[in-house]
Amino acid sequence: MKNIYPMKLYKRIFKEILKSVSEEVEVAPEELITSKNEDCFCARMAMCHCLSEHITDGEISRLTGMSQQVVSRNKILYPQRQRQSTTIRIITRIIKETIDTHITAYKQSTNITQTEGSHPTT
Repeated sequence: MKNIYPMKLYKRIFKEILKSVSEEVEVAPEELITSKNEDCFCARMAMCHCLSEHITDGEISRLTGMSQQVVSRNKILYPQRQRQSTTIRIITRIIKETIDTHITAYKQSTNITQTEGSHPTT
C-alpha cells in the first residue's frame, strides 16, 4: 500500500534527501534535479526508486518537479545502474536511511503501530 502517511511528511523527507544527497555528491541541492552530472543523474534514479516504494509516480513528480515520464524512466533504468555503480548504491542507502528515520519518528510521534493499515493522506 502506498502513501499511508501524510504527503507533508514526504515533503519533509524529500527536503532532507536533497540535503543529504547533495552533500554526498558535493553539489547544491537544486542541482540534483536539473544537473546532467553523472552523480546527480544517479541520485535522481535512486530518489525515484526509493520514493516509489512509498508514494505514486504522480506524487513523486509533484514532489520533485520531474515529469511522470522522467520518474518512470528513472525507475526503469535504476536496476541496471544499481548493479554497475557504487555511487548509486551509496546514494540509495542514504535515501533509504533518511526515509526510514523520518517514518519511524512520525510513527513514534503519532503512536502509529506497524499493524495499522490506513492513515490520513493530507
